[in-house]
Amino acid sequence: MKTTTKTIRRVDQRWLMTEVGKRLRVAREKRGMTLHQAALHFGVTRAAVNNWELANQAGMMLANIYDASLIYDVPIKELLP
Repeated sequence: MKTTTKTIRRVDQRWLMTEVGKRLRVAREKRGMTLHQAALHFGVTRAAVNNWELANQAGMMLANIYDASLIYDVPIKELLP
C-alpha cells in the first residue's frame, strides 16, 4: 500500500482531534462538570460536547478550545498536544 502525504495528514489530524478530545474530557471532569453543564457554557448541545471529546465531529474549532480553557480554568497549552 502506497502512503501519501494526504493519508499522513488525515491520520495526523485524527490523532490531534483524539488527543484534544481526551484533554477536554479530563479538564471538564476535573472541574466536576457534566456534559450538560459544559454544553450550557458553550451554548451548544450536550451531544456536541460529547462529539468533541470523542473526536467524532470536525466542528471543534480553535475558538472552542480557547473557550474551553476559560470555562474549565486551565491553560490552553494543557488542551493541546
